[in-house]
Amino acid sequence: MFPVFVKHNNFFSVVLSFSREDPNTSIQWLRLEWEAIAIVVIIVFILFVHAQQVESTARLDFIWKVQAQEEKEQMENLREYNLKLLSNILPLHVAKFFLSMKSDTNLYYEDINNVGIMFASITNFSEFYMELEANNEGVECLRLLNEIIADFDTLLTHRRFYCVEKIKTVGQTYMCASGLTARTNFSDMTHILALADYTFALQNQLQYINENSFNNFIIRIGLNIGPVVAGVIGVKKPHYDIWEEEGGVDDDGDDDDDDDDDDDDDDDDDDDDDDDDDDDDDDGHDYDDHDDDEDDDDEDDDDDDDDDDDDDDDDDDIKEKKKKKKKNEM
Repeated sequence: MFPVFVKHNNFFSVVLSFSREDPNTSIQWLRLEWEAIAIVVIIVFILFVHAQQVESTARLDFIWKVQAQEEKEQMENLREYNLKLLSNILPLHVAKFFLSMKSDTNLYYEDINNVGIMFASITNFSEFYMELEANNEGVECLRLLNEIIADFDTLLTHRRFYCVEKIKTVGQTYMCASGLTARTNFSDMTHILALADYTFALQNQLQYINENSFNNFIIRIGLNIGPVVAGVIGVKKPHYDIWEEEGGVDDDGDDDDDDDDDDDDDDDDDDDDDDDDDDDDDDGHDYDDHDDDEDDDDEDDDDDDDDDDDDDDDDDDIKEKKKKKKKNEM
């Protein structure tokens, strides 16, 4: 098909004539149609690929967000776990200090006034502890001691004892303190009352243990109040401890009064030993003097015996002389 232009009255008219077809024109139209179809297909394919990429990106973004949220929750759980683990080793405020700082080169120490210190010792546990086959070479004794210490720790979880902090245990001695932080070191010294109440709670708890274990453990408790220096020693295995400025608390968790008593006892023992030595020396001198007297008496007896023997010899000589005289006279 091709158009035919006809001139009529100085006007042009377009008339479509279908009388004859041009093969070149048909091929061009087919080519244009296929090109248009190809372009549409390519556009659709591009849109499909783009949609897939957008969907894939959205899915990956969602997965990354979920993973990031899970990792964040894991980090928070790990942080809480580390805080809980450190709070079992260190006081809570000290554990937060170590978790918040960026480097572990800094030391933690502070001066605190009006701190209450308590020592509680089971005095007769050494008499109870025996390594026998019946108690698994002393393991059962240690198990009971662990239960006692665990019960003491459980008492600290009560709300009324929140200002009391456990410091350490040395053998059968339990040490704790109150007023170690600004939140618990009240100006009216009420934390000392809480510490005193805790001592009575320890006595009641030990009495309950004695009734159920058929034992007779005796607890001795001492309290002290004053300024201290608190700090952490070590990095890999940190240890929190307190020291009195006047040296009232030593490394073994004993008071100076106990040391003075021990020194007095040692002095008394030394005095008793000296007295015993003096008595022994006196007795030894007496025995020596007695032995000397006996030796002197023996020597005197020997001398007397010798004198008697001499006298007997003289008498014999006289008798022999008399006999000789008589013979001569005859």
